[in-house]
Amino acid sequence: MRGLVMIIMVLDHVGSAIDADHFFANAAGWALPGTVIEADHFLARLVTHLCAPTFVFLAGTSIALSLAKRGAAAGVGRHLVLRGLIIAAFEPLWVSPIWSLTEPQPFILLQVLYAIGIGLVLMVPLRRLPNVVLILLALTLLGGTEQVAVWLFDPTALAFPLVGGLLFTTHMNLGGAFDFIVAYPLMPWLAMMMLGWVWGRRLVTLRAQGRSPVPGLLLGGAVGLAVFGVLRGLNDYGNHALLRADDSWIQWLHVSKYPPSLTFVGLTLGVMALCLAGFFAWERRAGAPAVPRDSADPLLVFGRAALFFYLVHIPMITVTAWATGWAHQLDLPETYLGTALTCLLLYPACRWYGRYKAAHPDGWARFI
Repeated sequence: MRGLVMIIMVLDHVGSAIDADHFFANAAGWALPGTVIEADHFLARLVTHLCAPTFVFLAGTSIALSLAKRGAAAGVGRHLVLRGLIIAAFEPLWVSPIWSLTEPQPFILLQVLYAIGIGLVLMVPLRRLPNVVLILLALTLLGGTEQVAVWLFDPTALAFPLVGGLLFTTHMNLGGAFDFIVAYPLMPWLAMMMLGWVWGRRLVTLRAQGRSPVPGLLLGGAVGLAVFGVLRGLNDYGNHALLRADDSWIQWLHVSKYPPSLTFVGLTLGVMALCLAGFFAWERRAGAPAVPRDSADPLLVFGRAALFFYLVHIPMITVTAWATGWAHQLDLPETYLGTALTCLLLYPACRWYGRYKAAHPDGWARFI
C-alpha cells in the first residue's frame, strides 16, 4: 500500500514542478469563487490526495508492528523521538530549500515530514493509552479542529497565528527573507497516526488469532466514505469552509486538504481501507506466500524505502525542472511521462537501499 502511494505521490510532485496548470486550490482561501476547474488537472490532483493520509496512518501502523516485534526493549521510546526529530528536520533543512529552486521566493514549508516526525515524538507517550481512549481522542481531534479554527480564526483566511497554524489550521507568513507556510497542522494529522497505531495493534491481534483483517477494513472503508458523503451532502460543518458551489461531481470531490477536513479524511482513509482490504484478500487468495526481503516487486521495493525515496525524488524532479527551464511550463502528458521516468530511475536506487538497510539494521539507515 505504501509503495502504491509513493508512485502516486510522484505524479503530484512532478505536476507541481512542471505543469503550468497544476491544481493547487484545495483550501477555502485558495478556491476563488467562479474559478473554472479543468477536469483533467483536477483528477490528476484528486488521486494524489490518497498519499499523505496513507503515509501518516501507516506510520502509526508501522510503530505498532515494530513494537510488537521488539516488545519492551530498552530505548524504543528514545529511538522514536530521535527518528521523529530527524524526519521533521528534513522538512526545513532539505525539502524546502530544494523546492525553492523553482519558485520566485525562498520558503520554508512544513508538511508531511513535519506531521510524521512530530507525530512520532508524540506517539511515545500516547502509545501507552488504551485503544478506546486513542480512538476517542483521534475522533475528537478530527471533528473538533474545524470548530477550533472557527472560534479562534477566520477559516476562509490563511494568515493565522503561528501556534494555531502549527497545531490546527493552515498558516502562511509571506514576505521578508523567505515565506513561511504550515500546510499540515499537527493535530488532525496526529489523529490519523493514532488511528493507524490502533489498527496496527489490531492487526497484530488478528494475525495471532489467524483471522483476516478484510472484514474490518471493508467496514472502515464504508464508514469513511459514508462520513464523506453525508457531510459533503449537508454542505456545512466538516468541510473547512470549502463548500460545494453546485452539484457537479467536481464540486462534490473538491474537498479541503489544507487543513484536512472531515470530508477529506473520510474520503481518503475510506479509499485507503478498501485498497488495503483488496491487498489482503489478494495475498490470502495467493496462499499468503512468504515475501523475500529482496523482492523485485516495485510496490515492495518503493514501500520499503519510503523515506529514502521521498528525500531523493524531490531533488531529482526539482533540479531537472530548474535546470531545463521546464518549471511550470509543461502540461499533463509531460507530467505523466516525468512520473514514469522518475519511478524507473529510482527503482534500482531504492532496491539497493533496501538491501543495504536490511544488511545494516543498527546503522544510520534505521533512521531513514
